[in-house]
Amino acid sequence: TLSQRQLSSSWIQRHPERGISAWARNNFRPPSAAPGEKETVLFWHVHKSGGTTVKGIYRCMDQTIASRLPPSISHTEDKELIAFEPFGQRGGKFVNVDMTTRSGMLRAERMGLVASGKADMLFTMDVNFAGEHLYDKQHKGRIVSLFRHPVDRLASKFYYLQKADWEKTYSPKWADMSILEWAEKHNEESNVMVKKLAGLKFHDTATEAALRLAMRTIEKRFVVGLTDNMKESIRRFNIVMNIDLTSNRNQN
Repeated sequence: TLSQRQLSSSWIQRHPERGISAWARNNFRPPSAAPGEKETVLFWHVHKSGGTTVKGIYRCMDQTIASRLPPSISHTEDKELIAFEPFGQRGGKFVNVDMTTRSGMLRAERMGLVASGKADMLFTMDVNFAGEHLYDKQHKGRIVSLFRHPVDRLASKFYYLQKADWEKTYSPKWADMSILEWAEKHNEESNVMVKKLAGLKFHDTATEAALRLAMRTIEKRFVVGLTDNMKESIRRFNIVMNIDLTSNRNQN
C-alpha cells in the first residue's frame, strides 16, 4: 500500500501512473489505449450489480467465458484447459476453470489461462487476486465492471439471500426481520469495494489512503458501466473489447 504522502493530490499529479494498485498498473491497459487483437477481459463481478446479466449477454455474443460451472459438468479436474459447450450450441462456450475461489484461480494460473487465449472474458468477485495472478506484463488485459448505487445493491442482497438456497451465503432468517433491522444489526459490509481494490481484508479498516488508491485505480484502469443503464454500459464494453457491433448475432 502506498503512503499517505504518495496518495496526496500533488504527488499524484507529478506521477500520473502511480498512486494505483500495482497489479492494475502493471497488468492492465488504460481505457484510452486502443483495443488489441487479442485481450482477455477481466470483469469484476460486484455482488448484486448485474454481473450475471452481463455474463448471459456475452454468452449470447459468442464470447468464451471463464467463471464457474456446476461440478458435474465443470471439467475442473482435467489436466489441460479446454473450451467447451456444456449446455449445447445455444448455451455458450466456457473454459474449465473456477474463478470463484482462490484455489481455482491458482489452478488457472498454473495452466496459463490468459496466455492460452482460450477465454475472452473472466468473471470474478476477487478482482485484485485475479489481476495479480492471471495476468502479467506480457499478457495485459482490460478491466470492466458494473457499479450500482450501494443502497440499491444492499437492498437487493437482503431480499435475494432470503430465498437463494443455492447460494453459500443463503440466509433464510433474514426473512423474519425488517430491512432496517438488518441494516443496523446484521449487515457486515463496510467499504467492501474499497478494501478489495486496496488489497485489504474484509474486516480491515478502510483508510482515506485506501480510498484514494481505489478511486485512482478505477479512474486509470477500469471501464465502468452502471446497472441502471445496461444498454449504454454494454455498448461501452463492446467498444473496448473490439466486438463487431454490426454482426447480426450481436445485435439480437
